[in-house]
This record gives sequence, C-alpha cells and structure tokens, in this order.
Amino acid sequence: MIERWNGALTGRAPGAADSGSAPAPAAPSAGASSPGAPARPAPTAPSPGSPSSAAPSTTARALEVPGTSELAALLTAYHLATEAEKGSAVASSAALPPRYRAEIDAPAQAFAGCVVLLARDSPTDPASGVVVVTGRTGRPASCEVKRLWVDPGHRGRGLATRLLQAAIDEAAASGAERVRLSVWSWRLPAIALYGRLGFVETASWDDRAGLVCLERPLAPLDGTADAHAG
Repeated sequence: MIERWNGALTGRAPGAADSGSAPAPAAPSAGASSPGAPARPAPTAPSPGSPSSAAPSTTARALEVPGTSELAALLTAYHLATEAEKGSAVASSAALPPRYRAEIDAPAQAFAGCVVLLARDSPTDPASGVVVVTGRTGRPASCEVKRLWVDPGHRGRGLATRLLQAAIDEAAASGAERVRLSVWSWRLPAIALYGRLGFVETASWDDRAGLVCLERPLAPLDGTADAHAG
C-alpha cells in the first residue's frame, strides 16, 4: 500500500489528516495549567526564549505526524547508501552534508510544498519505501521525483514500481505537463525501471558528474494514461 506522509502537505499544519479530522490535542506544556486547576497569571513581559513564551517548533510538531520516524530512517538509509556509492562513505547521518541532514532532522521544512509517499506491505507493517514529488514549477509545468528508495529487505516485490507510479499520478493530478528526475549513472536497475515507466533521457539540468536526467510527459488522469505493473 502507498500512503501520504502528511507532515509536508501544502497549506496543512503538520499532523492534520487527509480525512479532515482534527489532530490529537497536544500534551500540556510544563508551565500550563491542568483542567480544574487555578489559573496562573501570565507574566507581563516573558523573557525571550523562555519555555512559557516560545511557540512549538515546526520540527517538534512534525515529530507528532505518524510515519515521521520511519521516514527519517528511510531517508537516512538512502543518503548513507548514496554517499557510499559516490565513494564518500560516512558512518552515520551526523556526518552527512548539512542539506541531507536537514531532510532527516526536519522533513516538514525540507519537503514543504512536496508530496511524500510511503510504501508498506500492509497497514500494520513498518514503512519500507519512500518517494518525494516536488510542487509544480516552470514552463512547461513540471514536477520532480526525488528520494526513491526501497529497503533492501523488501525489494523484488514491485514496491519501487508502485511508488514511482503513485508519484507520476500525483504529478499529473497537480496539473503538471511533465515529470522529471535525476539518477546516478551506476544505478542501472533504477534507470531500467524509469525506462519501463516512460522516462527518457533529456538535457541535464544538474552539472554534477555522473547524474543522468530523465523526463516523462504526462497525460490527464482520464483513464487513458499508461499503467505499468511491476
């Protein structure tokens, strides 16, 4: 099954469900009064940065979203594997480049405006795959697929194909005219998968050596678009 991780949905506070149900109430802060207790007078001039005056951070709220720890684990595995393949292996996420650490530590900010999809074998199983679809940009309008990753222990079951097809459908539903992605040239199984789903090589928009840029035109979601099993 493929599901959305709700922490990065545009125009939606982290933790709000697609169904429209209200998020669970947050636990009272250390200085908050419990129901029925005498009200405490508010300080007239709270000092900057004090616990009573600071609003919850986006990162703290994002951690309440179901699937966030699983998302972080999948992104960590993706980035550690990628750095190793590039010949720059690191021992832990703490040693990753800052922009990659930010995705793991604060996904709500890193993927603001994006759709993040998680794959599970069943509703009760842990997430075993991820893909990110960026918001629509440019002319002609396009979305980009990023961070496609399936846990090695769950490969060979078609999860990558289902994640990629779901990402294509999300891009089409957004009104984009094409979807694009970049992939390292040594990831031959991934390149073969992209080819099966209609991606073709195009002029590079990224000057890093070893990256192959691909794109695929999108048809309206009217039931005539290609369907690919895998």
